[in-house]
Amino acid sequence: MFRNMNARYLKLNHKGSITIESIIISILLIIFIQLLFTWVQYQTTQGKLDRTVYSLTSLLRERTQFYNKNPLVNSDQVEQLRLLAVNILSKHGFNDKDIIISVREIHFEEGSSTMSVQKLQKENPAGTFIYAGCIPTNDISSAIPLAPKSEIGRWLSLYQVILCVSTDRWENNFIFYPPIFRQMQSSAIMVER
Repeated sequence: MFRNMNARYLKLNHKGSITIESIIISILLIIFIQLLFTWVQYQTTQGKLDRTVYSLTSLLRERTQFYNKNPLVNSDQVEQLRLLAVNILSKHGFNDKDIIISVREIHFEEGSSTMSVQKLQKENPAGTFIYAGCIPTNDISSAIPLAPKSEIGRWLSLYQVILCVSTDRWENNFIFYPPIFRQMQSSAIMVER
């Protein structure tokens, strides 16, 4: 029932079944470790994007302090946000050309008791908002019912920053590397202050 599995027997066994099994197990283990490493890398990058886009949206919502109470976003402000995003993410190995940023905003008519919407969309200066892989998963129009009223009865504007990053590098071109990991995006919606 039990074979003599000592080291001498293994050296003299010329059938190769143990060698083939160990090679197959090693290959499967390497693939599993690579998938696990890819998933950890994806989660880490997504966390960096979420923190960055939240910081950028927080800066954009401070209209009274940073932008002289002007509620409209212009292309210079979007470019400043893009440069700030490039500065933040370049420390983590992203290139300037890999980063796409877009800003969308919704303003409401003054003195309106209902939420009749005048939708204004601002795009980044390069005009890359209509980029195939950079469409936000949660659109700003879905947040309109959540827009609060200020103490003086005015509906507050909503701002959304969308940050898309291309992670297409040579090590990401493995067969089992999912395409969702190659183009990552994050967005945040905030109310003006």
